[in-house]
Parts: sequence; structure tokens; C-alpha cells
Amino acid sequence: MRFIVRGRGQGKTARLIYASEVTGIPIATLSKKNIEYIKDMAERMGCNIPEPVTYRDLASNCHL
Repeated sequence: MRFIVRGRGQGKTARLIYASEVTGIPIATLSKKNIEYIKDMAERMGCNIPEPVTYRDLASNCHL
């Protein structure tokens, strides 16, 4: 697991999107709302990322 810790508005999501595109590893987030935000941001950045997942989905293996 990799953590990116920075202040508000300092590019955390953008870094996660770039890392996800390169590695093919989905981004884990707290909510479905955050998933939509991440997907929208990735599209605006021109990045092709795997479908993000919620932590709850990870815990229940629903993402597989």
C-alpha cells in the first residue's frame, strides 16, 4: 500500500491518478462520490485508469 500525504490542493489526487495509470492498480477511496470525482478528474487529465474502488468494496472483495 502506498500513501500520498500532502496539504489541501497540493496534487494528491493527480499523483494517485498518474500512479494508477502507470501501475494498473486501482485507487481506493472512501465513497462512491469520490470514485466519480476521481474518474472525472482522470478523464480531464487524459488518463486511462482502472475502476476506483471503495474501502468497503475492498474489505468485502466485491471489486473482484
